[in-house]
Amino acid sequence: MVELVQYAVHCFLQSSTSYGEQSMANKPILYVLDTNVLMHDPLSLFRFEEHNIFICSTVLEELDHNKKGLDTPQRNARMVLNFIDELIEGVEPIRLAEGVELSAHKQAGNAKGSVFFEDSEDTTRDSSGVFVENTGDNRIIQTVRDLRRSKRFKENTIIVVSQDTGMRIKCKIEGILCERYLTDFVASDADIFYSGIERLPAGYLLENIVDSKNYEGVDHYFLPLDAEKKLLPGTMLISPDGPFKRGFVRTRNNEVGVCVQTVWSYSNGHKAFNIHERNEEQGLALWALMNPDIDLVVLSGPAGTGKTLLTLAAGLEQTIPGGGRETRYDDLMFVCGLNPVGKKDIGFLPGTKEEKLDPWMGAVHDNLDVLFHPVTGVKDCKRQDVVNEYMSIEAVMHTRGRTMHGRFLVIDEGQNYTAHEMRTLITRAGDGTKVVVLGNNAQIDNPYVSVHTNGFSYLISQFRGAENFAHVMLKGGVRSRLAQRANELLQ
Repeated sequence: MVELVQYAVHCFLQSSTSYGEQSMANKPILYVLDTNVLMHDPLSLFRFEEHNIFICSTVLEELDHNKKGLDTPQRNARMVLNFIDELIEGVEPIRLAEGVELSAHKQAGNAKGSVFFEDSEDTTRDSSGVFVENTGDNRIIQTVRDLRRSKRFKENTIIVVSQDTGMRIKCKIEGILCERYLTDFVASDADIFYSGIERLPAGYLLENIVDSKNYEGVDHYFLPLDAEKKLLPGTMLISPDGPFKRGFVRTRNNEVGVCVQTVWSYSNGHKAFNIHERNEEQGLALWALMNPDIDLVVLSGPAGTGKTLLTLAAGLEQTIPGGGRETRYDDLMFVCGLNPVGKKDIGFLPGTKEEKLDPWMGAVHDNLDVLFHPVTGVKDCKRQDVVNEYMSIEAVMHTRGRTMHGRFLVIDEGQNYTAHEMRTLITRAGDGTKVVVLGNNAQIDNPYVSVHTNGFSYLISQFRGAENFAHVMLKGGVRSRLAQRANELLQ
């Protein structure tokens, strides 16, 4: 037995397999995914193009066992279970044996195969192999033994895909094809969620614009109603050519078709509290934050992309009189949740409500330092006067029953709210109030919500296509070279 294992390890180290390298004699491939692959990349379900996927019952049990927690693997486990739930929704149990087409899912991409699940016909539990101890890996290996004997997959080449070296060694010993998952990819919000931005292909506007008008000094262009269905109201557009480089879809109806408003840049001519854009996404975000016709703005994206800084700059620009600023709101209110990073808190804090909430406002204070910097910041008003007179903070649990009129209302850390809490907060808005929601689904600290069930994701999905709404997913770190590189490498 020792010699057999040593020989298997030698063969494993000498060979490096990748998808499609083996000669499969033109037989269709069935990939059996190990749990660690799905928890590494939840979109791995959709990354095997025309090939079929098989999910063992053991894998489903392990995903369910690992779904609770705040770390990325637990988050990914919840995401995979949600994907599977969406795939099989409405499929009769008797038809699951025929496989569920992956192309039907919104995240399918190039996936054209089907996903199959283990059933009683695949299970013989004839434990005749080398590894028979009741462990997760061994149960998956036993399932593969059964699959190779089943009628359902007798014409398939069956390949296990695993990140676990021990699992690959065991498969080699058992004579089972096993490959490492080579797609080194971590799913980000941009891969999974609606970004709010559509990049038009070259020549699209020149071919499709049917009319244009100028309203109150702003150019509006009209596209036929049968234009791209993804051009929903609230969508930001970026075009490489045509009469405008940036646009915002205002309406889509039978009378006017698709109405697109031009969007100016916040670079040389336009600034918000002395802040200008550093990339296209920031420019679109500033425009939406400064536009009084947009009642709800959602900014998402990784840490360091400027969500809080842009929001503070736009809010103060429209709140504080003087300096040529146009005052639209009475004050700027921050609503903060009270979820600590990680699993520990510092405990009870003495003092008034404002003193208790102050530690949760560290991000606001850091960005105020930038806005009131003695060299590059705003000079015609003092920071402390602004904080005392034009800014306020509130805890989410103290907003029930309130109606907030004439405010620039900022809901921070939206990914930590439940859907019910988010609905409660948004419905607090009174006349003349603009609501801005900030969030990053990669930083969920509330153990009772997931990337799909939190109020932030719920808000984006429900408001998609609504008028007077804008969502911008920011990209590219602007905090520092180190922060940007950390976002790229420390996924």
